[in-house]
Amino acid sequence: MLIVNHAIVLLTILVQGTIIFLLASFFLPKKLKNSIFVFFSDHAFLFSFVVSFFATVTSLYYSEVLGYEPCVLCWYQRIFLFPQVFLFVIGFKRKEKGIVDVGIVFSTIGAILSLYQYLLQLGIVPTFVCNASSAFCIKRFVFEFGYITIPLMAFTTFILLLLLMILVKIRGKKSKT
Repeated sequence: MLIVNHAIVLLTILVQGTIIFLLASFFLPKKLKNSIFVFFSDHAFLFSFVVSFFATVTSLYYSEVLGYEPCVLCWYQRIFLFPQVFLFVIGFKRKEKGIVDVGIVFSTIGAILSLYQYLLQLGIVPTFVCNASSAFCIKRFVFEFGYITIPLMAFTTFILLLLLMILVKIRGKKSKT
């Protein structure tokens, strides 16, 4: 079980590195930046499917295998993550660009919820959603490398999904002009 948890944490760090790489790409020379953006936007639905699928499996692993009971905020985050697995399969198979807007909305809401829960766990923001007496929302089932928790894993996932969908949207606008 510990090996699986370490693998999940290392995947989270890999995804965080990918996010940093994509954000840093905005400052590269135009030709290099465009080739990176074309690559990621061309494969965005596939990457998004893989990321959302593994995030869903991870979420279910923590709750169903390890027995970590999801709190209210975790359930809200799942509401915005789980359907994206199916959305991105449709987007990949049919190349439906309308899915991009849904992905952006779901990922934005999921990112806000997971960031709120992460900040809640750090004691930075007060609780508005969870029952303070249950303390489920602030309990850290995972705390690796001094900063990685389950809500941060979710936030990382949502931010990468959001970035990928934004790249598809940007590329779509450029190809129309």
